[in-house]
Amino acid sequence: MNLSFVKVDINILGDSKIKIILREKHGDTYFRMWIGILCLAMKSGEPGQLELGDGIPHTPETLSNELNIKLEIIKKGLELFENLKMIEVISENILIKNFEKHQELEKIVKGLDANRERQKRFRENKIAKLNKNDLFNNDVTVTQRLRNADVTPQSKIKSKTKIENKIKSKTKSENPVTPDESCSSNSSTSEIRNEENTFAINPDFENPENVRASIISMFNLYCNLNFSITTKNTDEKAIVSRVVNALNRTIIEKNKAFNIIRNCFKGYDDLEPEKKNTKFLCGAIDGKLLDKEIQDREKKAKNDKESLKQGLENLEAALKDMPEEEEDLSNVL
Repeated sequence: MNLSFVKVDINILGDSKIKIILREKHGDTYFRMWIGILCLAMKSGEPGQLELGDGIPHTPETLSNELNIKLEIIKKGLELFENLKMIEVISENILIKNFEKHQELEKIVKGLDANRERQKRFRENKIAKLNKNDLFNNDVTVTQRLRNADVTPQSKIKSKTKIENKIKSKTKSENPVTPDESCSSNSSTSEIRNEENTFAINPDFENPENVRASIISMFNLYCNLNFSITTKNTDEKAIVSRVVNALNRTIIEKNKAFNIIRNCFKGYDDLEPEKKNTKFLCGAIDGKLLDKEIQDREKKAKNDKESLKQGLENLEAALKDMPEEEEDLSNVL
């Protein structure tokens, strides 16, 4: 039994047998000897049996050496304990009677097993939590920067103006405006200003770089960050990649999925202060996409069920309308 303690009742001094022991000439020594025997019995390979180890039983001589008590007192003490039915000697093996019962070993073992299992579950939950948190480790730097940032309305205006200027220059370079198209360019500029970001309006889903640029522009516009398309910052890359991967992974139609993502970004300003971080935003995007997938699956299952029901009804109606064929009995006759 691998236990480092023994159970001693707080009322041990009131026990009738202990009172008898204490009234003896060497009562105090006998009492110390009894406590020592209990400790040796717990350390033994067989609880309750006094063993040196490997099945070698203790003798009065070894007990005298272990407990540092004179051999003569050890022998008298063992005789006293045996008379009081506290121990029994069988083939030179000294056994403490009812040791497991008094020490409640079964209860202790169950408690240790339960505690061991509880610690095992705690470690597993801790590992699972750490593995889950690893998904967001790359968000820490940007999240801390976002929480600690002192963003003034003026800085927001400057950032927004800078983005709009980039959008205008990119639009002009890709689609040069001729004099005949000057009127249409005004409406295009108005659309850009209304939507605030040309990439976010209609990205080319066949072009991964264009999609990535759209995601980056939304981080900058709605979260007031300063991500760059050509950034080498691993934290920023990981955050953007998580949203891009969510878009690529979903089974929802890309246009609809992108609108869901953009709505999550648009709602960023309305979040509570403690939730205004990239970790929560990415989690919200994953959750919204998953909710939409579930809704689409349920809708499809419902439509399939209705189609199947309608098909069965049509088949049943067709069978009823079929004329009954007269049985040809000529072969039988």
